[in-house]
Parts: sequence; C-alpha cells; structure tokens
Amino acid sequence: SPIFDGVSEPVHLFTMSNIIKDSFQEKFVSMEERPSAIEVTFANKDKGYQDDTFTVYMDDYENIATNKVTPVSVDMPGITSFEQAYREAKYRLRLNKYLTRIISFSASVDAIPCQVGDVILFQHDVTRWGVGGRVIEATENSVQLDKVVTLQANTPYQITVRTPTGKIETREIEISPTTVETDILLLKEPWQEIPLPDAVYSFGEL
Repeated sequence: SPIFDGVSEPVHLFTMSNIIKDSFQEKFVSMEERPSAIEVTFANKDKGYQDDTFTVYMDDYENIATNKVTPVSVDMPGITSFEQAYREAKYRLRLNKYLTRIISFSASVDAIPCQVGDVILFQHDVTRWGVGGRVIEATENSVQLDKVVTLQANTPYQITVRTPTGKIETREIEISPTTVETDILLLKEPWQEIPLPDAVYSFGEL
C-alpha cells in the first residue's frame, strides 16, 4: 500500500510500560556527517533505458560557506524519468536535513497496529519525556495511575491514554493550588471513552 509522509493523527502510544526493556536507543547525527549531495543513477527512458547519472544538491548548498560536498551514491531501480528521480533525490536530501534525531525501540504484539509512515506518541524515562505506565482504574472524570506523580503548585499537566478501542485521548488535569504527590488525577473534562485497567498512559507537564 502507499506510504504517506505528512501530518496525521497519532495512531499509537508507546511508553516504558509497553516497549521491550533496554531496547530504546537515541541517536544524533551531526550536520558534518550528512551528505550534501546525492549522485543518482536510474534507467533513463529518454536514452533508451540506459543508466543515467546526475547529482542533486541540498537546498541551501549555495549558502554553505565552505561548499564542502559530501555526496552519496543512490541507485533508483524502477524509476525511468529524470523528473521523478530528481524529486526522489530532493526528498531524501530534505529528510537528511530535517531529521536531526532518531530513536529506535522494540515492542511486542502491541505494535501490530502501526504501519510504515504512521505517527506515534512516545514516552521514556531516560530522556525524561514525561512519566509512563498503566492505568489502575478510571472514572468519567478521574484516573488512577500505577505510580505516584508530583503535581507542582499552579502548574498545568495533561495525560494521554490509549483507550480500549485504540483511540488516543488527551485530557488536562485540574490544577493543584499546592504541590502534592498523588496517584489519582482529576480531569478538567470527562473522557469520551473511559480507559480500562491496564491501558497505556503518558503523563507530564503541559
């Protein structure tokens, strides 16, 4: 099926509670290590489907002070037009420019609903991206967590939960006038679908 790379609603929530232990990795790639040009090889239909090669440069190549070219060679089988090969090369260069941080992790059967290109939400303790776990129980206007969290005085918080039908709901928490430690959160607005026990959640400052 086609893969659409664009803005879309998240389809899944992964936290410390539903990824495999010690599988999380985070990687940063410096701009100096990134290719600034792609050398494309494709079967050009305008030249009798003979292999044709050309070079595509990143968008702001002219503005780079050193103009240091770090090319990478890419073979594009199945592409037969110059226009499509050029677009594909530009797309890959832009991915290379804007994707500055990469994470990887493993999950069990819970990951089955995810397809290539889907947007997901992610929480992890190592990077201090919120607090994650499993719901103990919930009512229309509250939720009990599997751990105690700290609510700082007059600070807005929110919780995101994956409901039994796979829907992701986010709700703001009632602001506390004093700093408290609690495992029960009161919601500003009721759930559309009340989370069941063991539902995955991510909690943090708004």
